[in-house]
Amino acid sequence: MRIKKLAIAAMIILLSVSVFGCSSDKTGINILEQREDYTGPFDMPSLKKVEQGSALWVLASMNENGFKIKSATKTKSDDESMLESYKINSYDVYMELFYYRAPSEKLAEIKETGKYIIYDASGKVIKEYEAFVNNQFVLFFSADKDFEGNDCTEKNKAAAEYFMSLDCDTSVKP
Repeated sequence: MRIKKLAIAAMIILLSVSVFGCSSDKTGINILEQREDYTGPFDMPSLKKVEQGSALWVLASMNENGFKIKSATKTKSDDESMLESYKINSYDVYMELFYYRAPSEKLAEIKETGKYIIYDASGKVIKEYEAFVNNQFVLFFSADKDFEGNDCTEKNKAAAEYFMSLDCDTSVKP
């Protein structure tokens, strides 16, 4: 009887380790059920479930139209003019999507320069990224190569073209 119980316990432990050891792209977090200030990874919701005109709608549109998102993280910025921000991985290149308030100095700078510029505390430019602006939304890519060093210039171009083709009318948003 003792051996039978030990065997059952060992099997349960083995199955538990197997189940919890498996990896998945899914995080199990429904972003639509989180508080407004939530930051972190989440599962991409269906396009039908998100509000049109939001940054999440832009991401869901991309996800369901040829740019399958492998991982998504809601981020937070110190920039008070930013309403939403996300870092996503579609094809092993990180993309960042920002949604700005209309009267934003940073958005005006991006529109003027065509670049998302990161400055240090003294105002010196640290990094520049080519940026794409669609209404109050900004999209940029972290690199032209994927995690394995393969050129992704054409994929970035296609993603940017799709992003620019979206109707990002935010006239009903704050």
